Amino acid sequence: MYYKPASKPVFLCLAVWKTVRKATTKLLGLLKKQIMPAYVEIRCIHTAQNVTIPNRILGIGGLTAEGHIWTLSLEAAIEKIKSRENRFFIRHNNRQVNVWITNSPEGKFYLRTVLDTAANHLLLTLPEGP
Repeated sequence: MYYKPASKPVFLCLAVWKTVRKATTKLLGLLKKQIMPAYVEIRCIHTAQNVTIPNRILGIGGLTAEGHIWTLSLEAAIEKIKSRENRFFIRHNNRQVNVWITNSPEGKFYLRTVLDTAANHLLLTLPEGP
């Protein structure tokens, strides 16, 4: 009996696989651009005095990659985190510590880090911004 290899079906499957792989890679690239938030380092804060800790921070700031100063109000920073446009972090003991949104007992949103405790608020250790 003579065995004839099925070259056309294998070639067709390979061509379909390459097309699907190319389309999937392109789609994932587009999704990554739209979904993945930019990480931004917070280097300074703007505070109000004589206020409880959750309400003390009025704004945040830092430097861009080009060395320009940027600032955001607390409300704008919270909105950027909610919309997944940006994710913020600070440097503490040479480690990147993410900044999250949480609710105060009064129901107001504020920023805090993953390592914050009731007595230790790492954002308040940052210098006052310009």
